[in-house]
Amino acid sequence: MPAHQRTVTKPTKYIDPIPNFSAMPSLLLGGVTVGLVARAQPTMAYMSNKTTRLLAVAAIAACTRHMPVPPPATPAAPTPQPTSAVEFQPGPHSPLADVDLPAGVTFAGSSSIEESWNYSVSYDDTVAFLRKQFATGRKYDTRGATWWRDLPPCYNGTRHESPPWGWVMDDSTLWVWADANTLLSVEVFRPSSTITPNEIVINYMRRDNSHVCNRA
Repeated sequence: MPAHQRTVTKPTKYIDPIPNFSAMPSLLLGGVTVGLVARAQPTMAYMSNKTTRLLAVAAIAACTRHMPVPPPATPAAPTPQPTSAVEFQPGPHSPLADVDLPAGVTFAGSSSIEESWNYSVSYDDTVAFLRKQFATGRKYDTRGATWWRDLPPCYNGTRHESPPWGWVMDDSTLWVWADANTLLSVEVFRPSSTITPNEIVINYMRRDNSHVCNRA
């Protein structure tokens, strides 16, 4: 065969599919020689650690989102304040006024139109007890004052005080009811009173012109 028609077959070069990093040259970076193999291994370890941390953080966040929130604490009930042992406790009954008197009251005398009682509890407790009693009237006037024993309430002409609150005076508290013929009064005297200290005086009598009863 002529030389110009002759075909020369070059041997096929085998390429290793797995690169040999040890055979690769080192790189010069910033004056420091870094091997590719030595560089590749810590980079892969760093990426693996970073990925693990990110997965852990995501797992914690997912658990936190689904954790039930505890209900708010229930406030403790207020501690009841001590009160007087005899406050608002019923005692003897007054026939003239048709009302229960506070416990501790003792009978001091009576007539056909008047009763006297001595109280042993405090003045304020005695007045508060009777105010509560007179607030339970079955009938009221247009201003909310209570009737008692079918008698309309009388008002203090200057201060407009009326049952059940009563007229508050210097040495006593007074409740008054009256119609054209009859008057009922209940008065609690202070311990400092110069008239009848520590007494409840009840009058139920025929009304005359000397008894003034303001309606408002």
